[in-house]
Amino acid sequence: MRTLFVASLFFLLPVFAFAEGPDISVSASDIRFSEEVLASGDTIRVYTTLRNIGDTDMTGYVFFYQGSSEIGASQVVTLVANGVPEEVWVDFEVPYGSFNIRAEVKGQNPEDTNPGNDLAITPLYDPILDEDGDGIEDDEDNCPETANADQLDSDGDGAGDACDADDDNDGVQDDVEEELGTSPTNADTDGDGASDLEDAYPTNPDLQEEYVAPVIYVEEEVVEEPEEEVLEEQVAEEAAIELEGGDVLTGFSEPDVGALVSPNASFTFIQEDWTTYAFEVVTPSDQIERITWNFGDGVTSAQRVLTHTYREPGMYDVILTIVDRDGEVSVDSQQIEISFFHLTNPYVQLSVGALAFFLLMSFFFALHRNTVQPSAEVVSTKELPKENKTPAYRRRKRSKKNSAHPPERQGSVRKKKKKRSRHE
Repeated sequence: MRTLFVASLFFLLPVFAFAEGPDISVSASDIRFSEEVLASGDTIRVYTTLRNIGDTDMTGYVFFYQGSSEIGASQVVTLVANGVPEEVWVDFEVPYGSFNIRAEVKGQNPEDTNPGNDLAITPLYDPILDEDGDGIEDDEDNCPETANADQLDSDGDGAGDACDADDDNDGVQDDVEEELGTSPTNADTDGDGASDLEDAYPTNPDLQEEYVAPVIYVEEEVVEEPEEEVLEEQVAEEAAIELEGGDVLTGFSEPDVGALVSPNASFTFIQEDWTTYAFEVVTPSDQIERITWNFGDGVTSAQRVLTHTYREPGMYDVILTIVDRDGEVSVDSQQIEISFFHLTNPYVQLSVGALAFFLLMSFFFALHRNTVQPSAEVVSTKELPKENKTPAYRRRKRSKKNSAHPPERQGSVRKKKKKRSRHE
């Protein structure tokens, strides 16, 4: 018994140690969606559960990511120590192509002592293409552009009643049958053995007479024949489109002016601004079964024409995978560079603005120094005060002048002074 108790403590000790201190936990198994069927293009909600398995009350929030692309942050939640779990969520648009969800706990207060359980990543999800949003994948939907979750097909022709103009396939359009009062889902409304198209009285089983369709005369529209030159130009334009690089492709849509062409001429691309590019598949749609874009930053798509914005500078490999009607796969790729040094980059704009400000201030500083430099003023002797013209002033001036003579002349200067003093 004692051995069993000690062994139990040995296995439970790590659990108790793990739960000491502040600790918020998130798990991949707790990440779920508001819809069971994930359809590309739908806006749904992503949920996850936060648990406080520590012994301290905490607050925090979760950041959700699709690949490397940020989806958004949840609201801040308060978690009581060993208390009830809390659910958080963000809204999310389902991408075109496989994806996974990453949930990361951030903003813990107090700081989390066990960051090992702050991150959870789901497995890959494969959303369906459901253009009409009825929960039926487009490949299996008998009306892919019209919502019809019941998939009702009265005449079994493969086109659902929601998009079939003649539900009973009797040759009479549904809108006409509505006017006649006949059933749009029953080819023989009155059950007399004659279809509504052939029955002159389709709602009366006692009257059966072969229906003769009235003759309708339609005035023939006269179409003028185009001139030979115009016709030749039109045929030439339809026959081939000259793309940049000298590739000649027949049956393709004409690319935008200035658009570049991928190496295998499967798609065109053009830079709209610093981080945004426009892409278009130029392979004829009647040859395509499925397309998949991979933009090199974790984002995928299945649209023919789209724009994509990169979140940060870098080199990205754009890969287009096309599966044709025969199941053959072709891959085309193009490397895209988002340069950091771009005038629309806020950091570059800030640096250029700071440099311009520095140069402008240097110019004004130099200009100010030149304008305040003191100028030498020449004072005329006529403007000197009278006391500067006295005999004493003249003697001082002469003594200064004599002191400036070199030694060899000082003797002659002294003799002249003596002679001048005798005369005086």
